[in-house]
Amino acid sequence: MKVTRSRTGFTLVELLVVIAIIGTLMGLLLPAVQSAREAGRRNTCSNNINQMGKAVVAYEGQQSQLPGWRNKSPNNANTDKVNGIFYAAPSWPVMLLPNLERRDIYAMYESLAYGVITASPPTAFLSLYSCPTTPPDSEDQAWLAYVGNVGTAGFGTTIAEQKCDGAMVNATVTRNNLDVISSGDGTSNTLLFSERSGPAVTTQGLWSTVVESYTNGTPLFDPTVVPGFGFPVAGTTGKVINNSTDTTLRLPSSGHPSGVVVGFCDGHTVFLRDSIDVQVYGQLLTSNYSSGASSAIAQGFVGTYVLSEGDFR
Repeated sequence: MKVTRSRTGFTLVELLVVIAIIGTLMGLLLPAVQSAREAGRRNTCSNNINQMGKAVVAYEGQQSQLPGWRNKSPNNANTDKVNGIFYAAPSWPVMLLPNLERRDIYAMYESLAYGVITASPPTAFLSLYSCPTTPPDSEDQAWLAYVGNVGTAGFGTTIAEQKCDGAMVNATVTRNNLDVISSGDGTSNTLLFSERSGPAVTTQGLWSTVVESYTNGTPLFDPTVVPGFGFPVAGTTGKVINNSTDTTLRLPSSGHPSGVVVGFCDGHTVFLRDSIDVQVYGQLLTSNYSSGASSAIAQGFVGTYVLSEGDFR
């Protein structure tokens, strides 16, 4: 009697079909997984900026002014007694340290005497100041992936011209606060923070940087040193966000696809698309445009444009 055996294996055709189906599913799922991972990184970035915004509000409540892109040294001894010029003035990241639970580092700045710029500033890697989408190659420096709104600072060469019309001013010569911004264009319509870590940024900035005073006629504002963003320089073409040719480092950029995470003066954060119109961008930069208190440069970019709901949300 002939016994019929049942087939227990796969044929080559069936195996190839299964492999093809698995490959197709992986091809469909991989972008979704990558997108989910990037969404998580972007949320972390947004949280970083949100925490910095809260620290700014706390600082403003304590000092009755916003931190500037240049600030008086925490050590009062770091002053030229003849000219009254502050040496080694730190930028806003240092001033926020006490309100970010890093009073230990800030205390080092309070006791560090620079004299004529001879000492190195304290340094430490802080994850809050780093975007997870564009992490640094190492954690051995005080890397900084974020910048503050300095408006048109740096276009002029005098102290008066460097007071600017953004949110952060040269706090060694003038001051700005939330009441002024609120009575102008409004804190919910004025940028405070953005990212600067796009493809044009070959080396990220440092939060521990100090901004020196005039030296042989050199202006205070150096965009390669100051952690600030603002208006593009004359001749800039293309997008104002994620401009891959922005060698001046004045414009927002990030590793996030299609935009940057930004924070406003009222504390809320938004993902600002890099398709934003330059006039909308200009309006968001100026803190008191509606009253006419902005530079001719800002007026040239903004024109007569009035912000509408939905322009940037």
